This record gives sequence, structure tokens and C-alpha cells, in this order.
Amino acid sequence: LRSLVGSEMCIRDRSTGPRSTAFIFVCALIIALCSKTYAQPIEVFLIPHSHCDAGWLVTYEQYYQMFVHNTLNGITEELSNDPSLRFNWAETLWFYMWWNEQNSTQKAKFKKLVDQKQIEFVGGGWVMNDEIIGLYSQ
Repeated sequence: LRSLVGSEMCIRDRSTGPRSTAFIFVCALIIALCSKTYAQPIEVFLIPHSHCDAGWLVTYEQYYQMFVHNTLNGITEELSNDPSLRFNWAETLWFYMWWNEQNSTQKAKFKKLVDQKQIEFVGGGWVMNDEIIGLYSQ
């Protein structure tokens, strides 16, 4: 859980600060409540993934520099150090920007992670669609 559960939150804070600690606490609480509700044990799957909002609060260039750049660097490093870890990346806009900045060594490292199925691209969109927005009207 240390590195990749809520990795974007951890890297944004540049620590395992209160936001990531709260996330892990909420997950533990859900597991505890469910285990008391059901007679049989339940399986809980935590799927580490990206969710980067283009143009939310700041421009997409600022968001990339403030959050995404470090997230992709951190994910690449952590996954390279531990082959048991996995991560799903959704936003090709941010990956495109990050990829164009990488040298051949970093690109080879990332390609290896994809080949080993430690990194998977999901969604296929320039940005991830927000499922919470059900209706848009002016």
C-alpha cells in the first residue's frame, strides 16, 4: 500500500501525508465494516490508477508541472524497483507530454514496465472522462 495506493496523492504531497493516510484508513474501515456484515470473507481489490484533470483549477501545463510529471517519474521508479506492483494510466495527454521529455534510458525503462504488464493504459482518451458528471446544461 505504501507506494501506489493513492500514489498521486502521496506524490502531490511529496510525502505519505494526511491525505494518503486518510485514504488508507478509509479502505481499512470499509474492509472492517464489510467483514462484520458478511459471514464469508470478502475480497477487496485496490486498483492503483491515474486521474488527472486537464484544466481543473490551473492550466493543463501547470497541472502537468505541479503533479503529473512527478507522478509518472515516481511510478516508473517504484515499479522498476518492485516487479510485483502494477499501475493503470488513463490520460494520454499527460503521458504524451511526459514521454516527449524522457531520454532513451527512461523510455526503455518504461517500455519494459509495459512489456512486463506492470503498467497498463486504460480508457484510451486524451483525458479520463469524469463519471460523476451526469448532466451538462448551460
